[in-house]
Amino acid sequence: MKSHTSRSGQTLIMSTTLVIVLLLLATALIDLAGSARNAARRQQQKLAQSNWAEAAVQEARDRLAVGTIVPNDNDSAWTFPFSTTGLITATGTVKLLKDTSGVVIPGRYELITSANAGGGTATVTAVVRKHSLLGPFNWGLCGYNGVDIRYALVDSYNSATDLTLPLSAGAGGLAAMVATNGTGANSIQLFSTGALYGEAIVGPGTSPPSDALSNASTITTFVPVSANPSSVTFATLALPTGMAATADLDSTRTLAAGTYGFDEIDLKGTDLVTCTGPVVIYAATKLQISGPGFVTANNLPANLLIYYLGTDSAELSPKSAFLGAIWAPNAQVQLGKRNQLTLMYGAVTAKTIRCEGNENDSQRLNFFQDRALRQPGADWADHTYFRLIAWDAR
Repeated sequence: MKSHTSRSGQTLIMSTTLVIVLLLLATALIDLAGSARNAARRQQQKLAQSNWAEAAVQEARDRLAVGTIVPNDNDSAWTFPFSTTGLITATGTVKLLKDTSGVVIPGRYELITSANAGGGTATVTAVVRKHSLLGPFNWGLCGYNGVDIRYALVDSYNSATDLTLPLSAGAGGLAAMVATNGTGANSIQLFSTGALYGEAIVGPGTSPPSDALSNASTITTFVPVSANPSSVTFATLALPTGMAATADLDSTRTLAAGTYGFDEIDLKGTDLVTCTGPVVIYAATKLQISGPGFVTANNLPANLLIYYLGTDSAELSPKSAFLGAIWAPNAQVQLGKRNQLTLMYGAVTAKTIRCEGNENDSQRLNFFQDRALRQPGADWADHTYFRLIAWDAR
């Protein structure tokens, strides 16, 4: 009997202990679940704070882009505080970015935003750089002072979507664009067997715009013409800081991907420059191509950009197809030459442009604007965007 009572007591103690342990475990699990819920809530609040602060950065970029925030780069103390509107609540400040000496860096701005939620605050600091959506390659041919198409055929294609290079003009969808700041008669000229498969853009205030176009084409007898709301202008072209243009590009050679500076580009005879990757070339005093010219990486005009700083006339009459974009804001540029078939793909912007060739189809310039060179969203207004180049969230 004693033994039975002892076993019963032991069983009771063990059962009681087990119940207590289970209660303790349940309590711990409840506390753990509560902690997890609190941690999740805090994480959710922190995420909301960060999202709202990041949204305020985007709002600041939007306001900068549309001009409701207008930085004054000449005032080193300039700042602009703002608050968000709508569903989120956040505040921010736009400041001019300065170097270590306190000198303002033009076109770069610091955005500092913060947002409160659930008793906490998230802060985001970002740096943005101003870019124009209107670059010098948004048109097929852009001559500030005029474009003389003569007997050339000007059409377009899109290197981003077209699988093959067009060889004959007239099937590009009437999307080529020729532009000028000129407003007087003959600012853009088309000769009898020349053709513009697209539209002409003339200088502001021309009324009617067609007065600035001389169209004697028997191929494209009707060319739509519109007047630009403002003159075409770009930032001053200059050699990148630290680059010296001393050597000449005047022989057969290979260029790896990169940026190069030359005093002269003078390719003639059998001179051929093969680019194995995206190449940007600055030419200081001369631009002349009468030999085979260039082999462009992947046949993409965006992979060969030539910036000509000189004021002497430039001539491009390559014997092989040229795929690239040229910006020569201070020079008259001649494309093609008489008694030669010339194929060019890309874009050219210059002080003036003159296209050469014969009335004969086999001896003229065929120029195809690459629409892939156009920057997204660009039209004839002064659109800008602000590229994010640095970011810190706390």
